[in-house]
Amino acid sequence: MQRRRVSQTLRLGLAAWSLCGWTFVHAQQPGGSSPGVVQTGPSQAGGGAPGTAGGQLPRPQMDLQEHPDVGPILTAWERYTRNIERLHGTFDRYVYDATFLVEKRAVGEFWYEAPDKGRLDFHPFPEERMPPVNDKGQRLNPNKRGQNDFPYTVVADGRSKWICRGDALLAINVDEKSYMLTEIPPHLQGKNITASPLPFLFGMNTAEMRKRFFLSIGQMHDPDGSRTGRKQLHLVAAPRLQALASEFSRAEVLLDPGTTLRDSQDQPIFVPFAIKMLDPSGQQETVYTFHLQTTKVNEGPLFFGNPFRSPALWQGYKLLEHRRLTLEEDPAQRTAEQPPAQPPAGAIR
Repeated sequence: MQRRRVSQTLRLGLAAWSLCGWTFVHAQQPGGSSPGVVQTGPSQAGGGAPGTAGGQLPRPQMDLQEHPDVGPILTAWERYTRNIERLHGTFDRYVYDATFLVEKRAVGEFWYEAPDKGRLDFHPFPEERMPPVNDKGQRLNPNKRGQNDFPYTVVADGRSKWICRGDALLAINVDEKSYMLTEIPPHLQGKNITASPLPFLFGMNTAEMRKRFFLSIGQMHDPDGSRTGRKQLHLVAAPRLQALASEFSRAEVLLDPGTTLRDSQDQPIFVPFAIKMLDPSGQQETVYTFHLQTTKVNEGPLFFGNPFRSPALWQGYKLLEHRRLTLEEDPAQRTAEQPPAQPPAGAIR
């Protein structure tokens, strides 16, 4: 049980980084409302979290014929992230389990240092932002319902960390004081980390994106802001590679096309402000919303000390698994099956 929970933390972290790639940011407005992210409940504290209605999580249809808008978006995303050297910011995460009708909430902090170092810290959701306890001692989200119209039970997620230090990947369960370590061989470190079985997109170019994903345009695509009131790009992706397909079946990304953040050369930065992922079974959905206004770009040291520190410094933590990647574990040699036709892609919720 302990090992399975740590492994789940690893998968969630990998899935997040795989779609964010160059950055994690979100424009969080007062009261918790998320611009461009459809919410099914009130935005005030204790209200509904981002979610989708119904018990069966939607699986967006993928158009295998690439939309004409995809190419220019990928080119711009690559161009307007190449000057990022360091990032630091915060996010909220919602994990919906359609089998047990449970919604886990967490807040988090992230660090990124080019070309291949990243860190995610997850903490329990603040009490003041949780739904009130009912007379049965439960916290329910009345706007997120599953089978037989039962509402999801809301719980605060545990504390964990996910760290890529360049030569190794760590998945750390803080509450249980345990961790898993995966070594990354020299030929997959640095810029070559995008060729590893780890679904990183740090510095990945347009050709690599197309090689790894089936890409489509989502229904919330609004590049000029005429429909939603803000400029946003909506990409829907399905993995082409088996290594990625084992982590998630579909992902949707809402990109801010350089309207908020700029780099040191005053160039716009394309950044995701919301991401939704479906696990391979279609029964678990993970939504990240990133706080764009407080994200720091290329500013000084990222951390007091080294945020990507060695596991030797995690004194008192138990090593559950030590794995070494090999040359043979190259996802470029394996492709996933074509994604099946499903109901049309909806909004990130």
